[in-house]
Amino acid sequence: YEDWLRHNSDNEVNGAPVYVVRSGGLVKTRSKNIRVGDIVRVAKDEIFPADLVLLSSDRLDGSCHVTTASLDGETNLKTHVAVPETAVLQTVANLDTLIAVIECQQPEADLY
Repeated sequence: YEDWLRHNSDNEVNGAPVYVVRSGGLVKTRSKNIRVGDIVRVAKDEIFPADLVLLSSDRLDGSCHVTTASLDGETNLKTHVAVPETAVLQTVANLDTLIAVIECQQPEADLY
């Protein structure tokens, strides 16, 4: 029964609508279609089922506050700040022209 509940929950999350930057605009798709390299717009209080890198924010200091409760149960807000090179990209058109390389570790089962 728990596997069935998890399966249904996963389907709901994977089918959730998200907006990605494509061809100079925002395109609505499903979260299961997010791919490495996609630029995803995340709105206030929105849950996102993917590891993301903060490129910019509508806050003047380039910051945002996130919770990782859906990953690890931790409900405290964590502050993230965009790097200065991408924090200035405030429009979809600017973000669509971004060419960047991000180096990171391979995914690990253990979050910490």
